[in-house]
Amino acid sequence: MSARRTPKVTALLDQLDAAGDHAVRDLTGLAALLGGQLTEQSAPPALRRILARLDTRLKADQFTMCHHLSPNAPAPTWWPAWAPGRIRCAPCTERTSERIKGTREDWRCDACRRMADGTVYLGAVLLPGALAELPGFIGVWPPVTVLFGLCAACRIPGPRHE
Repeated sequence: MSARRTPKVTALLDQLDAAGDHAVRDLTGLAALLGGQLTEQSAPPALRRILARLDTRLKADQFTMCHHLSPNAPAPTWWPAWAPGRIRCAPCTERTSERIKGTREDWRCDACRRMADGTVYLGAVLLPGALAELPGFIGVWPPVTVLFGLCAACRIPGPRHE
């Protein structure tokens, strides 16, 4: 027996695919702007700590979605680890990033939360979007780009931070 998709589900899946493609283009552009490149690798310990914080917030419903986002129109979203209470659209993420420039938070490692000595190494990871279709319910989760900065010790793990 084959389940037929409703037009709404088909449209949301198409939008979710488009949002995922858009998110990859955004992340590729950001990497190029910052002089980096996209790589595929397993998450290092520092990134796993950051992603665990996102997971904890999601499970505890400790975040909001930017008012520019809609579950009925999936779009690329951003979660800056230094401002963890909201998943944002690109313009709101840019404003959030501008607000911390030159502050102590701009020099704080998003993994260990210590002040970085010298350089904060910027990073980003793209989490794919998803759609769940259940009887009487359609749930959409957009692609989320997690933005973070790491101190030297967290960037290259060693005995000091593990």
